[in-house]
Amino acid sequence: MLRPDVLAVKTYPDLRENYKLSGLYRNDGSGEPLWAVDWYAIDVIPSSDGKHLIRWGPWASTTDQLALSFYEDGNEIKRYLISELVCDETKLERSVSHFQWFSENSYDDEQGTLYLKTSDKREYRFLIETGEILDDQVSDESKHTRQRLCPK
Repeated sequence: MLRPDVLAVKTYPDLRENYKLSGLYRNDGSGEPLWAVDWYAIDVIPSSDGKHLIRWGPWASTTDQLALSFYEDGNEIKRYLISELVCDETKLERSVSHFQWFSENSYDDEQGTLYLKTSDKREYRFLIETGEILDDQVSDESKHTRQRLCPK
């Protein structure tokens, strides 16, 4: 990911000379991307297949912001807003200006899955190839039934 700000351009001029776009490049020094994106994110998870990527949303300040999105060859295939994954906003850990909406996450490259636990104890397992939810549950045993995503 190439930061778009002026400081990053000045700090890493050689990097910018070789790599003009954010994306995936071969590890042979070539400057031609296998695929590219026109956005920047602080945190991404690339898969080892070179085709798939998970993009985390920005530092959250509202629940209508991007939580995460899934990409194949640089094209978005699925996205989730925070409000779709966190149903009980009272469980969010807030600071003066932002909040943390998830408490755990782990990526299993071999299985091609992302595990995510939200601040309101909802657990999801996503398939990186499609971004679809494979399974989900609520850690709180008092909740017996629930919808896959939060009702709007």
